[in-house]
Amino acid sequence: MIQLKWSDSFLMHNLVHDLAQYIAQDECFCMMDNKFDTKKLQKIRHLSVSIEDPHLLKHLETITDQQLKLMRTLFIRVQDKSRGRPFITRQDKNFGVLDDLFQNLKYIRALHLSQIGIRELPDTLGNLKLLNYLSIKDIAIKSIPESIHKLYNLQTLDLTQTNISELPRQIDNLINLRHLLLSHKVAFLPSGIGNLTNLQTLTHFNVGCGKKHCDIGELNSLMKLGGHISIYNVALLHRSIATMPVNKFSNTKPTLKTKKYLDSLRLDWLREHDNFDRFKQDEKKAEQQLAYLQPHVNLKFLEINNYPGVRFVEWVSDSSFTKLTRLILEDCKNCTKLPPLGQLRYLEYLDIRGMDGVQHVGREFCSMLMASPSSSQNKMAFPSLTHLEFSSMPNWKGWDGVEIGDFPSLHFIEISNCSKLIKFPQWPFMSSVKEMTLGNCGALDVLNLHLWTNLSIGIKTQEHSKWMSKCYFPTLQHLTLKSRVECVHLSQKRLPSLKTLEIQSSEELRVIGGLEGLTSLTSLIIRNCFNLEFEKLPATLQQLRLSNCPLFHKGLEKQPHMLNVLREGEKREREELIEFERRYPIIKDWSDAEQDNINRITWMSDHKDDKEYNGSKTARFLPSRRDSYLTNMDFAANFFIQLNKRQNLIPTVWKPEYHTFSKHYSAPKAKPYGFGVQNRPHYRTAPLRKVSSIS
Repeated sequence: MIQLKWSDSFLMHNLVHDLAQYIAQDECFCMMDNKFDTKKLQKIRHLSVSIEDPHLLKHLETITDQQLKLMRTLFIRVQDKSRGRPFITRQDKNFGVLDDLFQNLKYIRALHLSQIGIRELPDTLGNLKLLNYLSIKDIAIKSIPESIHKLYNLQTLDLTQTNISELPRQIDNLINLRHLLLSHKVAFLPSGIGNLTNLQTLTHFNVGCGKKHCDIGELNSLMKLGGHISIYNVALLHRSIATMPVNKFSNTKPTLKTKKYLDSLRLDWLREHDNFDRFKQDEKKAEQQLAYLQPHVNLKFLEINNYPGVRFVEWVSDSSFTKLTRLILEDCKNCTKLPPLGQLRYLEYLDIRGMDGVQHVGREFCSMLMASPSSSQNKMAFPSLTHLEFSSMPNWKGWDGVEIGDFPSLHFIEISNCSKLIKFPQWPFMSSVKEMTLGNCGALDVLNLHLWTNLSIGIKTQEHSKWMSKCYFPTLQHLTLKSRVECVHLSQKRLPSLKTLEIQSSEELRVIGGLEGLTSLTSLIIRNCFNLEFEKLPATLQQLRLSNCPLFHKGLEKQPHMLNVLREGEKREREELIEFERRYPIIKDWSDAEQDNINRITWMSDHKDDKEYNGSKTARFLPSRRDSYLTNMDFAANFFIQLNKRQNLIPTVWKPEYHTFSKHYSAPKAKPYGFGVQNRPHYRTAPLRKVSSIS
């Protein structure tokens, strides 16, 4: 079985798109721009309706009963840009339109409803007895009708983008359900989920202790469960096990250890947006809960949030997890020591944040065993790790215990908001590291930083500035600075190989000392440095880019020979824009406002993103932010949606080659064309490829 990563996406050539349209023209049709022509629906089996106003749903009444009987796929999407529009209620005429529609779609197999602005769906939804795929993408919807339990053939139920807080009581009747995709807002899961023995995907599970709430022990019967699952309210787990009545599902056996198809797991002791500071729990119980939720060794991705224990249980760092490649530990504020994660020999990505109780990281982080000259294994901690991040650890003061041979594959390390960190492993520690980001850290006690080629650093105090001026970077070629001090001094002696210097978002910065002496510098990029004064530039400079630097630009005008360098930088920017337009030719027709928005997109080949200025929480879940094309994920999604509208590429039909859908029909999947944005690892419901777009 071929599985795609959650971030995988594809673009389709226009010629392939046109060919697919031509071949499918008798069976597939897309109504757009509020143009309804029922004459074209005589033999249509797969219909997409895209309108700008939900009140235009009334046009669906013109579709005849005979045409509805032929229909197998229906995709309804409202692209209403107005805000504050009234929601459709039971008294609204459009509610009756949907009610009648569901009564006549007797042979429909796939139904997708997106942003139609309705509070609840008609009870006639239960009439769609042959429905295999149901996707609802509308935050207005807060409940689904109880009649959904009649959809015995339903295989996929997608409620991820809704405000539904509880599922119908009789959902356990959906015995053919394979994929149940839920929002984190679903707080109530009714008892009986264990009856869904064909279930392969359950994205969210909220632990509860009510009599009618699903007991976590019911997961024991879901032997096909795989993909990703997020378990919230783990703090209630002990109470749940103790209070639930004994039945054929409820028992104290570990529920996840037998789930060999599960490859991604998130454990959160709180619910979304709960406050850790107000949360108190017995530390021993927390360890028991974590031990109970031990997953199968096939796990590839693990995230633990808001764990209240003081130490992690052994399975978190067990070397038997040979497929575990990504690990995130977040807001485990009571933990005083990090687990020996160096034993995870295939771990590639490690992100540790919000560990307030950690003051020192020593050899125990690399291995449980004490270092021994006769043991070569102890000298090879984190053999596969390539990406390492520490952030928001306010009490962390020192890091040691790293030996030669540890971290042999590490390429990128980031340390941010660790203001007390001073003690740092000395070179040749992590000799493979090429790129490092430092932000809001103490003045590290390491001065010789060999082999690094890329460094991004935030200078927030004069102490940081002095440390920077004393460091020796013999191989550093690309340096990115953000300064909150008035003066930063750079030296050719300390930076003998520097080729590219980028200074960004440094409003307090006034002077860059030693700039003229950087004789190896060929490219200088300065952005949003409003108070930076002009300094003489090195003669070797070949490219200069300025953005929102009025004082520096004014001084540059007095150096006519440097204006040519500035023009060269502007020429390079134009060339990049031309290349961008070549990739996406529709952009040339955009308005000035839309063109201005393009400037907010930063291509990773030239510029590393900055979490401090990136409002999206999504970015930290990427395999590597440096491997992503766009930095601002929220804007990127909006950008591609606009691009889709220009190219009329929405909606997209997915070929049902994956087990999510039936093999006898194509089902729609609402997703921005060519770009997927989610904040979790991939689900098993991801299709293999896009085969055509209907328009």
